Amino acid sequence: MSGTLSVRVLTPSRRLAEVECSQVVIPTTQGQITVLPGHSALLASLGAGTVELHTAAGVQRLVVCFGSVEIDQRQVLILAEVGELAEEIDVDRARLALQDAASRLKNLDALSDEYRDEMCRMQRAQARLAVAAG
Repeated sequence: MSGTLSVRVLTPSRRLAEVECSQVVIPTTQGQITVLPGHSALLASLGAGTVELHTAAGVQRLVVCFGSVEIDQRQVLILAEVGELAEEIDVDRARLALQDAASRLKNLDALSDEYRDEMCRMQRAQARLAVAAG
């Protein structure tokens, strides 16, 4: 189906993007999905990772962490707990966060809440580094 998707990416504190896209790549908790115009309606849990917005001007990448995604044939709404544009990412800070989380995970029980929290922290850091690298 031809056309575009109206895409909004929102966090509790701001609007990260509001654009028309030919396709959108979204990290969900069940894996990455690609959405094209005419996509079936879908409600999914947002994972930590990179959103790719394919616009007429090129591809814009941003980091999102957890929340929800609502998709219909012409619109995509991404509600993220946390989100950053590529130019906002502090690479040194993200590297330190990744190293710290990986170190802490070694000493935690994989079934504990602390382990889950550190895994989330590590996923956020990995996503930030991936977006910053382009």
